[in-house]
Amino acid sequence: MVVLTFFHTNSFHLKRTCTIAALTLICAFLGYSQSTKASPKGRYSISGKVSGSAAKVTLSGAASALATTDASGNYSFSGLPNGSYVVTPSQSGYSFSPSSASVSMSSASKSGVNFTATAIVTTYSISGKVSGSTAKVTLSGSSSALTTTDASGNYSFSGLPNGSYVVTPTQSGYSFTPGSTSVSINGASKSGVNFTATAAMVTHSVSLTWSVSSSPSISGYNLYRGSVSGGPYTKLNALPVATTSYLDSNVVSGQTYFYVATTVQSTTESAYSTEAPAIVPTP
Repeated sequence: MVVLTFFHTNSFHLKRTCTIAALTLICAFLGYSQSTKASPKGRYSISGKVSGSAAKVTLSGAASALATTDASGNYSFSGLPNGSYVVTPSQSGYSFSPSSASVSMSSASKSGVNFTATAIVTTYSISGKVSGSTAKVTLSGSSSALTTTDASGNYSFSGLPNGSYVVTPTQSGYSFTPGSTSVSINGASKSGVNFTATAAMVTHSVSLTWSVSSSPSISGYNLYRGSVSGGPYTKLNALPVATTSYLDSNVVSGQTYFYVATTVQSTTESAYSTEAPAIVPTP
């Protein structure tokens, strides 16, 4: 309620009580005009949308404010003066593109200041060591990968999401304990997934062949073997070999042997043939 007192040039004064709503009409009736204050000018807004997630949106710069996107991802800051601003969205577990936006306000509102949210995937690792041999290590399951142990036998798989995995080492000529390991990742990396390599038992042999002797009336051949070139040699067969081939199965991996042959005529034996070396593979 506003009480207004109006004075005239005549000998009396008139006191009027009126409400603000009726102020204009009363003043006009009494010959007075009302002065009203205009709405503030130079105030604008910044608005946009965040796609992919709800978010808090922070305004900094010429003015500061905090807003939360609505159910459709929209946000707005109003009543802003001209000036420079930075709009920054945030939400736990998400990254944003762009991460922030600079806005310059110059006598006009700005709309379409938009952002896209992407869920941040936390990843983990599986690591361990292979003892006894270098090895290739294969990862299968929720993700697949292949790596090779370093000089100390260590290996590692990184960037792995939660899930179930199987780790398997391999190397020619070796067996592994365990043969493979199942690993479950659930919010933490796994280390110490270790293996031991053991050289496999591989059977080797040396196959010997030669040309038929031109000597007449031979009864067979004798085969000899030495561990150094030039002998001494040890006889391999108990009886003369009637054919032109012989299989030496009593050999050791990684060993080099030197072979010679002789011809047998009744009770007479020839001199040694030219020496032939043979290298047994490892393992």
